[in-house]
Amino acid sequence: MNIANALDLSGIKINLLSKLKPDLLLYLLPATVYLVYISNNRKDNLSIDIRISRSSVLMGICLMILINILNPASIIAQELWSKEDLYNYLSMRNKAEFIEKFGIGSYIRKDIELTASDDSLNKDELNYWIENNRELSENNEYTDIFKDKNLIILQSESLSVNAINENITPNLFRLKNEGIFFSNFYAPLYPANTSDSEFIIQSSLIPSLNNGITCYEYDDNDFRETLPLLFKNKGYSVNSYHSYFENYYNRNNFHKALGFDNYYGLESLFIDEKIKYEEEYWTDDYKLIEAYLNNRNSDKYYSLIITASGHLPYDRSRAQLNDNYLKIKESYPEMNDELTYYYASLMKYDDALGLLINNLNENDVLVIVGDHYPYGLNAEAQSELMPSDYKKFKTPFIIYTKDIEHKEINKCCSTFDILPTLANMFGFEIKEYHTGKDIFSENDSAVYFSDGSLIINDEYIDSGEEYLKHQDVYFYCQEILKNMKKNQSLK
Repeated sequence: MNIANALDLSGIKINLLSKLKPDLLLYLLPATVYLVYISNNRKDNLSIDIRISRSSVLMGICLMILINILNPASIIAQELWSKEDLYNYLSMRNKAEFIEKFGIGSYIRKDIELTASDDSLNKDELNYWIENNRELSENNEYTDIFKDKNLIILQSESLSVNAINENITPNLFRLKNEGIFFSNFYAPLYPANTSDSEFIIQSSLIPSLNNGITCYEYDDNDFRETLPLLFKNKGYSVNSYHSYFENYYNRNNFHKALGFDNYYGLESLFIDEKIKYEEEYWTDDYKLIEAYLNNRNSDKYYSLIITASGHLPYDRSRAQLNDNYLKIKESYPEMNDELTYYYASLMKYDDALGLLINNLNENDVLVIVGDHYPYGLNAEAQSELMPSDYKKFKTPFIIYTKDIEHKEINKCCSTFDILPTLANMFGFEIKEYHTGKDIFSENDSAVYFSDGSLIINDEYIDSGEEYLKHQDVYFYCQEILKNMKKNQSLK
């Protein structure tokens, strides 16, 4: 049920005292009457010492919840909403707003209704939708240009497109101006943050929104067409690397489900150094790239490297950033203090990027992509760095090889489009449904945000007919995830 996750990663942060309303007294009334009744009818009701049994208290609580759920006012209010609104607000997104409008009791009631109802699709219904919504791009000028080359994706922690700075991040600045730079690229933020972003990049599917966290709930899925599987099926060695604990975000299991041969984390890469997270906060990305280069032992590979230096917090608690902090302050004395620490962390990242660039093989294709905007910055630092609206979700997406011709692509695109775009460039045929599109095709892609809003042709849409027309993508992606769950496929 949604209730199990309601206060976990759903984004509900409610100050209960601020939400108390006079009509809440109605919820307490039946329970109060019941407690008074059982107290007055006990055999020892003349005694001053009124003792109420545990079962009586439980019954009173149940009655209070029941009257909350059956509150006629909330039922009538909900009936005024369209079916689409109710579905969007309760079963997938905007749980906080639903509770704001209708109360926690209404949320519980509708959640129970949806859970108890048997509205799951059968395979024929799902396959029919997939066949009518699958778009396979035709060949274009970028088809097969990387055929038989290697791929390295540097998934960059909290990297905003606005953070590219010639003085602070010179290597990133260089790639922006030498590679193919997608200047209108978005990385929508989903409930599990980095983990969901890497899932989107590898699968081009919308992550779980109402059935638990993707990396935990679907770690035994039979995924059919992910980036690692596309490369593995062509004889590549496919491995992922990160400098944090291997069980974090369940990567040691989930990455194998996605198709990676191995996932190398903190325990595998740095066992000799015995780096302690508590002492260094985040293992330096430079050490991560060094470990990756020492570990790489194949001539034909796809490598996913997940960086960490750009991660929050951005303050003096990270002693390893102090030198960079002072350097930046010399050049930008008026910069917000927390933003300065953020840039100090990106200097660590950029040094690691330089090491990777210097060790690229002639056959290597390097992809830079930000996993999400730096939401860990305080409001003042965020306002100094980037817009406050949906454009804050813009992150860098760069494709680079030593002999590539520089080009800037201004087409609106997102992390969902990475798989079909790279598949076309590496000459892989894709047959399954993917949410994204090949950016170089003539097909318009949409940016899908976790709250149901989207961007189409640079227009932000969060209501109206066009908005409703695209909501089925969220629903069917959830069904696709469930259908790939081993031994739990659709009817």
